[in-house]
Amino acid sequence: MSRDAGATAERERIAREIHDTIAQSLTSVVMLAQRARLEQPTADSTLELIESTAREALREARSLVAANAGLPQRDGSLADTLAQLGERFSRETGVTVTTDAPLTELPRDIEVVLLRCAQEGLANVRKHANARAASVPVAQSDNSVSLRVADDGRGLGGFQPSDEHGFGLSGMRDRVGLVGGTLIVADAATGHGTELTVHIPFTKDAAS
Repeated sequence: MSRDAGATAERERIAREIHDTIAQSLTSVVMLAQRARLEQPTADSTLELIESTAREALREARSLVAANAGLPQRDGSLADTLAQLGERFSRETGVTVTTDAPLTELPRDIEVVLLRCAQEGLANVRKHANARAASVPVAQSDNSVSLRVADDGRGLGGFQPSDEHGFGLSGMRDRVGLVGGTLIVADAATGHGTELTVHIPFTKDAAS
């Protein structure tokens, strides 16, 4: 029973990794290819994005095969990685994305969770929000860190995140829970858009 439970947990982990990395990247490839067909014959910039996105998907696949669930570039900081994520998202969608993260080092597993949540949060902005702008700030204290993905789009419109049963929000919630954190999705306090907030406690010893 213990072996079966471990195998099930591992399958669920791999499913989350594939959804949060390869599936998201390949979704971008499909959308960019569709855009390229509409833009012909002036599609050079879109084809460049297709190539870079496909290369990232390949890099993520190799990381999964090697059982390395870390950041895409081991020597890149979380701040740099989020900035690159926001820049690429803006180029692909036209949505203005601003990121703001401290340069201080966090435990590696927490960095991975924050990055995956930022990716999934922006993926939801792409699919559902009809937004013009989004922000991805990270705030850190002595014993916790929080990430927020906020947009100025249409809001939840009565959708209840607890009713979602796919690998999107539920997978994100599971991932956050594994590091003792919480995830909240709600309409923005301003009355326009949606806010996804991840809060994770940690100790200084874990970051060293």
